[in-house]
Amino acid sequence: MKNKKVFIKKILSGMLCAAIAIGSVLVLPQFELKAEAGKNHKCSYSWKTLSKGSAYSDLYEIQSCDICGEIRMRNYMRSEDFVKENLKKQIKEARKDWVVVSDLGFYHTLHDDVFVWLTERYDVTLVVTYEYEGTYYQTTFPAGADYSEFLQDDVKFYGMPGLNGKCGIISEAGGKVGSDFPEVVTLEGAEALYSHIKMAPQQGTVYSSYGDNHTINKTLLTELSARNDVTAVVIYEYEGMNYKTTFPAGADYTELLNEGAQFYGMLGLNGRCGIVTEIVY
Repeated sequence: MKNKKVFIKKILSGMLCAAIAIGSVLVLPQFELKAEAGKNHKCSYSWKTLSKGSAYSDLYEIQSCDICGEIRMRNYMRSEDFVKENLKKQIKEARKDWVVVSDLGFYHTLHDDVFVWLTERYDVTLVVTYEYEGTYYQTTFPAGADYSEFLQDDVKFYGMPGLNGKCGIISEAGGKVGSDFPEVVTLEGAEALYSHIKMAPQQGTVYSSYGDNHTINKTLLTELSARNDVTAVVIYEYEGMNYKTTFPAGADYTELLNEGAQFYGMLGLNGRCGIVTEIVY
């Protein structure tokens, strides 16, 4: 009886193994075909920005396949690191005797490296705007200043409000760029300009450089209409000449907003809605 039970058990076990084997033959090839179908292409990778770096957000980019989405590389940078790298680029790439303007958002401390860059580019004036304890400030680092006292100490970070009066540095509330400054350059472009307009203090003036782009999007006029107390100055290059177009506070942009165009050439806006375009040098 015992041998009979063992014999039956072996038969059932054999039948189960056979069923598993048959199932594997039927199922596994289908699974492999599906996997192969999902990869039946040569991946084409490109960089995609999931979060743009700024004083208010971290930079997060991925290099992924445009077909299947497979991620090959990631690039992440904290907002404070992005601000520092952007500031370095602005100072090093600024034209001779220009003023670099950068909005640091809520960051009101400055790394020691900035004084190294300003010493290397002694012809550049740096103006940073930032918010501290609910007040908007502007700190100006004049061209040609001797920053050796900062480079020789052991301090790595400096609170900008506390720098007022040292090495000719001026830190004041308001965040408005003085009219006695030479022309201004910032590498931040259109989207940062929109942000600066929204955050500008009352009756403030915001500056931006569009490089060799001499057109604006209608969005700029929309933002200025919403903040009609703000003046915007855009600096750009066109056919080897440097221009600036000023969009005055309080201007009525209705006629331009009602037009069908999405983009406007800044040279052609001179005289419309109080807009002034002029050669800077």
